[in-house]
Amino acid sequence: MYKQSPKEIVRIIKEILNNDDENQASKESADGILEKQKLPPISQTAHDLLTKISKSSQTWNNVFSAVEDLRKGFRDSGSLDSTADQRQIGMASVLLILFELVVQTNLRIQPVDVNIIINTMADNFTKENQIDALEELIEVLKIK
Repeated sequence: MYKQSPKEIVRIIKEILNNDDENQASKESADGILEKQKLPPISQTAHDLLTKISKSSQTWNNVFSAVEDLRKGFRDSGSLDSTADQRQIGMASVLLILFELVVQTNLRIQPVDVNIIINTMADNFTKENQIDALEELIEVLKIK
C-alpha cells in the first residue's frame, strides 16, 4: 500500500477539485455550443405539425382508415416522386416496421425516441409541398 504524507494528500485533493472546476467550465462551454438553434421556417412548421401528431390520441378506427386511404392514394396516384428510389423506400420502411411492431407486439416507443424521429424528419423538410403533404396526412388522421 502507498503511504502519502497528509500534505501530499491535500495537494492531490486540490488538484482533483481544480480539475472538476475546469471540467465544469468545459461542459458549460459545450452546452452553449449545443444549444438549440432556431430552425428555418419550413423545418419549424414541420416540427410543430409532427409534434402535434405525436401528442394526439388516435383510435384504431382513425389509424386503419388512414392506412387504407394512404394505400388507395398510392394505388391511384400516377405521379409518385421519382427520387423515391428503392434505397429511399427501404430506409423509410423502417418506420413502417416500427409502426407494425408497436401495433402487433408489446414493443413500446418512448417519447425521447419520438422526439429524435421528429427532429430528424423536421430537419429534412425543405419545400412547401412537403408541408402541404404533411397537412393532408393530418387531415386523413382527423387530428384537430
